[in-house]
Amino acid sequence: MSLHVIERKWLRLWKGTPGRRFQNLYRRTHRHETEAVTTHIVRFGLALVFLCVGILLIFLPLVYLPFLLGSAALFASESRLFARMLDRTEAWSRQVGRHWKERLGLSSAQVHVIAAVTSIGCVAVLGFACYKTFAH
Repeated sequence: MSLHVIERKWLRLWKGTPGRRFQNLYRRTHRHETEAVTTHIVRFGLALVFLCVGILLIFLPLVYLPFLLGSAALFASESRLFARMLDRTEAWSRQVGRHWKERLGLSSAQVHVIAAVTSIGCVAVLGFACYKTFAH
């Protein structure tokens, strides 16, 4: 797989419909049943590696984000349940952000920071839950 293909997949995920992007990623990944089992194993293994690196780097500000987000996307591409949980988490965090903005009178920038931190926390919790599910 070339870097151009990987970049296109990540951009498609990034620009996807909020609340549906991870389930769409799962569907696109599993649309072709001719994909080798080793591809799925490598993708899952890479997700575990990204998760472990992200957890180890969690004490460094923002360095861990690409690893946790990458592991979440890779897990979502292999698990329909995990993709649904990520989409629900994203929808929930957007709803909470709108609530905070309206009720507390926060600016859009403040809401974006709060929503990003909340979403990342949820991704970390879901990543740990996925690790516990698949590792045992």
